[in-house]
Amino acid sequence: MTVDQSQIQKKYLNQIRQVCEKFRFDSLMPKITAISEASQEIDYVSIALLGGFKAGKSSFINSIIGRDVLPVGVVPLTSVITYAKYGPVEGAEVRFLDGRAQSCSLGEIADFTTEERNPQNVKRVARVNVELPGLSDYPKIHFVDTPGFGSAHQHNTLTATDWLPKVGVAFFAVTSAHPLSDRDIALITELEKHTSEIVILLTKVDLISQKERGEVADFIYKQLKQHLNKEFRLFSFSNRPGFEVLREEVLGFIRRSFAVDPSQKSQEIINHKIRIAASECREYLRVALLMAKAEQASRQKLQGLIAQEKQSLPVIRHEILLMTQDMKTRFQEKALDTFLACSAGLRKELMEDLEEQIRHWKGNLAETAEAFRNWTKVKLIKRLKAISDEKGSELAETYLHDGLTSLSRVVLAFQTRLGAAIEVALHTKFTGVAFNVQVEQPQKPNVDIGQVFMFSWGIILHLIPMRIFRPMVNRHFLSRVFWEVEKNLYRVKAQWVDAVSASIDKMAKEAGEFINNEILTIENMLIKAPDQEKQIAEAILELDAVTEH
Repeated sequence: MTVDQSQIQKKYLNQIRQVCEKFRFDSLMPKITAISEASQEIDYVSIALLGGFKAGKSSFINSIIGRDVLPVGVVPLTSVITYAKYGPVEGAEVRFLDGRAQSCSLGEIADFTTEERNPQNVKRVARVNVELPGLSDYPKIHFVDTPGFGSAHQHNTLTATDWLPKVGVAFFAVTSAHPLSDRDIALITELEKHTSEIVILLTKVDLISQKERGEVADFIYKQLKQHLNKEFRLFSFSNRPGFEVLREEVLGFIRRSFAVDPSQKSQEIINHKIRIAASECREYLRVALLMAKAEQASRQKLQGLIAQEKQSLPVIRHEILLMTQDMKTRFQEKALDTFLACSAGLRKELMEDLEEQIRHWKGNLAETAEAFRNWTKVKLIKRLKAISDEKGSELAETYLHDGLTSLSRVVLAFQTRLGAAIEVALHTKFTGVAFNVQVEQPQKPNVDIGQVFMFSWGIILHLIPMRIFRPMVNRHFLSRVFWEVEKNLYRVKAQWVDAVSASIDKMAKEAGEFINNEILTIENMLIKAPDQEKQIAEAILELDAVTEH
């Protein structure tokens, strides 16, 4: 992108930001910030594969690479975002949610990206970056493999949904067996808010005849035209032998459209995001202008309806509070049951291992006690961490997903009432900006164990004759396993409860703030609009220039 284009985008974003700040359209500010961050990454273009699980997204990227690098299979596999791009030396880097990074071989990618080896993303992987010399034809393209929407694993859908605002070019994969569902249409509709470049990829066409392929493609065209009033580019694809011509058609399109000048395509996508933000801002201004021109009776009527909604804020806050308390209570109960259910198996496993290890411990009581202490920390911490990662992460993903869904319903109900009030008073429809909250993944507990011994052995340990007392000491150590397991499972449970509760509270706070900001925005518009009619009209013209650029 040229410096002039970059400056123009900054100018437009500043204009939108200034309008939002002037008229207090606070709900739009997070989107403006996200666009500003995206505009800094314009030296490459990302092509994201999105769609339902098992739609052939990983297989498509593998066909571009020329060999199977990303895992494929008959069950939902991809559980984290994976980037594939050109690099002179093949390799992969795993980035974790806590900021760590580590290298891995291509053969180890599945250890971090698949449900089988990283269930519920227990390893806390943020993304995996893969570099391959075989992508030399696409030097400035990042291919992005995303988890499938509608997977049996809720966290996969959550991961893919959270990633939507970052999308560049979108290839939306649908299979020939299930060509287009209502959910697919809803997701494509949402995608249009984030990118101007959506390509439909009809996968697994080897399963149908050429005639059927044409019928399916025609069905998709008609459905998208009916629901979105827009025509989309569509490519048929299969990675099976005999379909090389179809593969070359789509790969040739990618090379021609995105590989030659990726910065140009990135610029177009950022411009699209800016236009959408300007349109949403303009929608608030449009309603404000109607308020300014409305009869006093209409404004008073709307003020009364808004006052009623404002009076209901304590009720909404109480509803959110009860909802979050219920979610946290249910999570606490489920976490307790889940972790304690591991107690018997963990005790049995550890005691069997301890009985084996004890036979090899020699020396006086001090040395034996130290051996037990070291064994406990190594064995117990290792198993506790595995249980924490698997069980805790799975529970957290499920309850955070449910929490987000419940809170979104509360916000949507409020927006519906607000829109109805505006329609009654001003005879116009208004939906407002969509409520989007970034789910804050809870920090995994730093698994450790408490003090192994509840008393100090002092300096007499070396004086105790182990030939006489070793059986008694061994029984003592074996009995300690029971208490160490119980105590530390409770500690892990408590840490997960604290972490998930904090994430739920954050989502609830954002939902409450969103509702409050929307009421304040409309209330402020009602009060000031009559005196700001000229400024509102000027701001609309200013944003018209942005939406038309």
